[in-house]
Amino acid sequence: MRILPDPSRPLSWAGILVAVLACGDTPTTLPQEASFAIFPAAAGTETTAYVANVHSADVSVIAVDSDSVVATIRLAGAPAIPGGVAVSADGSTVYVTNRAGQLWVIDAVTRTVSATIPLNGTDVRDVAISPDGLRAFAVQRNEDNVAVIDLVAKMQVATVPVGRLPTRIVVSPDGRFAYVANFLSNSVSVIDLSTETVLSNLPVGVFPNDLAVSKTGRRVYSANWGSNTVSAIAVPSPGGSGPWVYAAWHAGQGAWTVDLSPDDSTLYVGNWHVSRKGLTKLRTSSGLMVDHISLGVEQTNIGVTPDGGRIYLTDFSGSGGNGSSVQVVDPFTGTVLKTLTVGEAPYGMAFGTRALGPTSTDDCKDGRWQAYGFRNQGLCIQFVNTGRDSR
Repeated sequence: MRILPDPSRPLSWAGILVAVLACGDTPTTLPQEASFAIFPAAAGTETTAYVANVHSADVSVIAVDSDSVVATIRLAGAPAIPGGVAVSADGSTVYVTNRAGQLWVIDAVTRTVSATIPLNGTDVRDVAISPDGLRAFAVQRNEDNVAVIDLVAKMQVATVPVGRLPTRIVVSPDGRFAYVANFLSNSVSVIDLSTETVLSNLPVGVFPNDLAVSKTGRRVYSANWGSNTVSAIAVPSPGGSGPWVYAAWHAGQGAWTVDLSPDDSTLYVGNWHVSRKGLTKLRTSSGLMVDHISLGVEQTNIGVTPDGGRIYLTDFSGSGGNGSSVQVVDPFTGTVLKTLTVGEAPYGMAFGTRALGPTSTDDCKDGRWQAYGFRNQGLCIQFVNTGRDSR
């Protein structure tokens, strides 16, 4: 294994040695991640997938336990062009970008739009939420920046310039960094969220389109559409002086989108190429390609359910027109379990897990008690204070 310095910038970056692991299609071993057990959802919770449909201007709500579409949330705007989706940590709030320059805030209980936050620019695509739920970070693709949004004040408070044509953004679990895939710069911008400034632009493969970050925050993966690779980036622990390591892993033609299994052991790549469409599986311990599942999906976005039991793949453009489906795949057998009908041109997708009952008296206000199945607000408050369920 050869470690080569990056000639484009100094080796020292905020006390961190930056290096590039040179490799081609040959699998290369990176330092091992900690192992995570896969747990089912906690009792008394439900997990939901939210899919933003660009051309029908709505959000499809999918109950993950039954893999079925249970609701459609209509979006209003002039125009209304939904893009990226993110869900708060407690599953109570869904955020959807409007390419026209807005962020929709959706109440996950009532499944209605509770607020619309105006942004300073347009072409708003992907969005990510800080772990504390106080800020959102939205990619403005044609403006080459990231909008920083105060979710309490419901307003944009900063703009962070990044690379050319940014497409996707992820936030590390500890809230230290945000990572942005810059499609035309062939780079990933690293944003220090404590200062909301770019620390570095890391060179990756050609046309990076999507990102995934491990549960520990120690790895970031970039799907590089133009070079048919995934770039694996090893991140030092807080205060550490270890290197950032890049490895180029062959991921099949058209490596378009990427997600991780809950234990971080398997990387799933959504492929979009004339000769390769579907799902490729890689081992994160070695970069070894272990499987490819051919599926008729175009410009697919990929999402692994929180329990790791299924993979959802959107079909954005379909065969000769707008796509309108989500394929549900068993990650272990590669079997298509279901094909769900959603809105036109499904794009952004995110999962959320929330409590089935109210957890505070605020959950009982403004008619929300009805969504939990209570006959009146008083019975809802009684449930919160005493645990007595009179539904």
